[in-house]
Parts: sequence; structure tokens; C-alpha cells
Amino acid sequence: TSRVTLRCTALKLLHSITMDGIERKKQESKLRREASRKSALEPTSSPAADGADDAPAKRIRKSRKGSGPESRTFGGLSGVLEDINVAALPAQLWAASGPSAALLVLVMQNLLLRLLLFAFVCWRYDGVTKAQWFGSKYGLCAAPPEPEVVVVEVVASEADGSALTTAAAAEPTAEDAAAVAAEAAEKAVKRREVKARAEQAARAKAEAKAIAEVEAKAKAGVEAQRKAEEKAAERAQIEALAKVAAEDDAKERAISEAAEAKVQAVIQAKVAARAALEAEAKAKADAEAAVKAAEAAVVREAALAAAEAKAEAKAIARAEAEAKAEAEAEAKAVAKAKAVEKARLVAEAEAEAKAAAEAKAAEEKRLFAIALAEREAKAKIEREEKARVKAEAEAARLVAMAEAKAQAIADAKAAEEARLVAVAKAEAEAEARAAEEARLAAEAAKAEEVKAEAVKAEKPAPPPPPPPP
Repeated sequence: TSRVTLRCTALKLLHSITMDGIERKKQESKLRREASRKSALEPTSSPAADGADDAPAKRIRKSRKGSGPESRTFGGLSGVLEDINVAALPAQLWAASGPSAALLVLVMQNLLLRLLLFAFVCWRYDGVTKAQWFGSKYGLCAAPPEPEVVVVEVVASEADGSALTTAAAAEPTAEDAAAVAAEAAEKAVKRREVKARAEQAARAKAEAKAIAEVEAKAKAGVEAQRKAEEKAAERAQIEALAKVAAEDDAKERAISEAAEAKVQAVIQAKVAARAALEAEAKAKADAEAAVKAAEAAVVREAALAAAEAKAEAKAIARAEAEAKAEAEAEAKAVAKAKAVEKARLVAEAEAEAKAAAEAKAAEEKRLFAIALAEREAKAKIEREEKARVKAEAEAARLVAMAEAKAQAIADAKAAEEARLVAVAKAEAEAEARAAEEARLAAEAAKAEEVKAEAVKAEKPAPPPPPPPP
């Protein structure tokens, strides 16, 4: 949500800045058109009074009839057609040939035509010289030779033909030579300024490229460090899970050892009981043997004690039967108790193992949920941090663009004001020169009239006509 809000805010800011710039450009264009229309409708000097040296200052931009709301009608279309300068149409087509060819290079599918158009674009914009200049800037090749400065005289329109013919026929004066030299010096200064500006722009572009490369390297380093940290965190998490699993295995091993110890104790108790039973049976057997020996001795000693011995034997047999029954019952009870104890121990061991397994599964689930929650929280924090950094970078870029745009608009405005001041100054000088020439022409005409009157006064009067016959 924060990312969407920041993006919407940045888009609104960019849209407002763009719309303000567009409205400002529209207002400036409208003011320039009105000034050009007024200057075109109200000329301040005659064509005959303007010389060849004042031709650059007299070039005033004509108002375009197709730039207003009336351009949406047929009247506006006719105004646009009237504004087309047939003499300048080849130059305009030649100026538009380069971008058109570059666009066709991107759109055209035929490889041969694309190569031809690319060669034309390179020739049109003097790509070889630019490549040499770029290579010489980075020390890859020699610099191209500097072009010679050629001063081109501006030729006025056909409407000023008579005035230009008169000015060309006249001999050049020192003022004209000084104006031409000043114009040439101004052109040289402008050319040097343009060259210095181009070099500064290229240097700024190279610096921006270097800064971008450094930022990309730093970003790559930060990304690598972040990945290393993520891998280290995953490794630590895996080690923690392995440690927990080892602890669980140790707990299970302890539980199994305790169960085995209990089972061994039960088995030892069973063995001890069995040994006791065997000792008791042996004692009974010994007793029986002793009884039999006693009976035999009694039978041999006296027959008289046979009845008593028989009775005693019956009593002993009855006692033995009772003892045997008691021993069997006791053995059965012991076996049953042992079986019950064994079943109880097995059930307890199974219950403990099941409880330990469930506890282990619950602990693993809890640890996995904790690790998953920590990973999601960390990913969320990283996403928010990235969004914040991106939003800050976007805001900084928008602010820089706005500042650059405002600076460019201010520079353009200052240049336009300087141009208007120069045009006004040139017009004032032209008006003063025209007034001076008009005054000189009036004085010359007045002198011619005075001279004609003087000649007329000095001429003798004609003789009177002869009288009629």
C-alpha cells in the first residue's frame, strides 16, 4: 500500500510539473505570436532604408495562422497552407530527412534497406567526424580537423531587391566593415560557446555514466551482501533445526534407553522369580527324596509302623498335593502378574513414545512456524526498505528533473528576453538611420529646388514677340 501511495504521489507531482511547464510554454508562445503579429502588421521602417548589414536583425518570426483555435476549421487550414514557404520547403524536407530515416531504420524489416538508411543517417549527420571526435576525447584516435570559419552574407528577400541593389552598388564604408567584423566575431564567440557547451555536456554525460556505474557496482555489492546474509541466516536456521532434531533424537534415545532398562529390570525380576521357583521345586524334590528314604527306613525298621507311615504318607501326599496346587496357583498368578506388568510396561513405553513423537512434531511445527514468520517478517521489512529507497530515489529524480526543467525554462526565458532586447535595439537603430536618411534626402531635395530657382533667375528673359502685321 505504501508503495502504491508513493507511486501515485510521484505521478501526480510529475503530472503537475509537466502541465505547469506546458501551460507556461503555451503562454510564452502565445505572447511571442502576438508580438510577431503586431510587428508584422505595423512595420517601423521602409524596405529601401534597410541595408544588407541590418538584414539579420530584421528577420522577425511571422505569426502562424494555424496555431489558434481557428486551426480546427477550414479557415485555419487555409492559413497553414498560406504560411508554407515554397522556397524553404526543400530545406525543411532535408532537415526532416534524418529523423525520418532513423525512424525507418527502426521500423523497416528488409536488412539491405536498413543498412542503406543507416548509412544515409550517418552521412547526413556526419557520423564519421563525430565518431573521430568521440574517439579523440577518450584517446582512441586523432582529433578531426577544425572546420574553417566562413562568413556567409545574409541575402534579403525579393521585395527588398531595389534597396539591396543600391546598397551593393555603393562602396563599403568603415561602419559596414566594422559591423561585418563584429558579426563575424559574435558568430565565432557563439561557435566557441556552443563547442564549450557540447564539451561540458559530454563531460557531464561521462560523469553521470561513471556515477551510474559506481552506483550499479555499489548496488551489486549491497545485493551480494544481502544474498550472503540471507544464505548465512538460512544456514544458521538449518543448523538450529539440526540442533533441535539432534536434541529430539537424544530425548528419544534416552526414552528408549529408559524403556529398555525397564524391560531389562522386568526380565531380571522374571528370571529371579523363575530361579526362586526352581530352588523351591528342588527343595521339594529333596524333601520328597528324604521322605521316601524315611519311608523305606520306617518300612524296613518296623512293619508295625506301616500303618502310621501309611497314614503319615497319606498326610504327606495330601500336604504335597496342597503344596503343589498352591505352587501351581502361585506360579500362574506370578505369570499372570508378569504378563500384566509386561503389557503395562509396553503400553506405557508405547504411550511415552507416542507422546514424545507428538511433542516432537508439535515442537517442529512450532519452530517451523516461528522460522516462517521470521522469514516473512524479514522479507516484508526488506520489501518496505526497497520501496522506501525506490520512492526516495524516484522523488529525488523528480525533484532533479523539476529543478533542471525550471532552470532550462529560466535560461530560455532569459535568452528570449535578451533576443527581444537586441531586436528592439536594432529596430531603434534602424529607425534613427531611416530618420537621418530622410532628413538628408529632404535637405538634398531642398538644395535642388534652391539651385533650380537660382538657375531660373540667372537665365535671361526671352525677347518679346514681334508685333502682328
